[in-house]
Amino acid sequence: MGTSITKLCNPNSAKAVMPNEKPAEQHTQASPATLDLSKRTNIMSLDDFIRVDCIGEGGYGKVFLVKKKDNGKLYALKKVNKKLFNNNLRLKDAINEKNIMVRSTHPFIVKLYFTFQDKKNLYYCMEYVEGGVLFRYIREQGGLSELITKFYTAQVVMALRYLHEECKTMYRDLKPENLLLDKQGYLKVSDFGLSTSELSSGRGHDDEHMR
Repeated sequence: MGTSITKLCNPNSAKAVMPNEKPAEQHTQASPATLDLSKRTNIMSLDDFIRVDCIGEGGYGKVFLVKKKDNGKLYALKKVNKKLFNNNLRLKDAINEKNIMVRSTHPFIVKLYFTFQDKKNLYYCMEYVEGGVLFRYIREQGGLSELITKFYTAQVVMALRYLHEECKTMYRDLKPENLLLDKQGYLKVSDFGLSTSELSSGRGHDDEHMR
């Protein structure tokens, strides 16, 4: 975590998988049943994970670093209190966030693996992005160089173009706090709570539920 952003983000040595290429298999793929929004039976629960640390907190709830018991892999587990969804529109926004992440397969977008719920909370189990938020590096270093700024701007543009063209989604919360860095220094867009798409705003998806 103490590595400078200049070393993390060296465009000369970067070899990211571009969207028009077939990404290398790096993640555990969820089964079709896991992503079937018509199913309401939980196939996951908190009992499947070991909590390691709290790595984020905001008005929506908390994000924990967790280890899955059956495979030992690390994930980021976002917990959202159901009390925040005090009307149908907010609930549909939560469903929309899940749908967008399920449909998104891109090297510069955070991957969602599982969702589940208990009586009090909804849970989003996502890939763990080791480098933390871009905002922290900007604050610690007093800004970014022109080269690094171009490096990240290109990645943001590619992610947004993918969302617009392939997922028919408008991402509406672009800020350094929502841009994560992986261990190689590449960027990943996160937090789709304010995004809109053809699935959003409660039109035609009353039959979809968070499992």
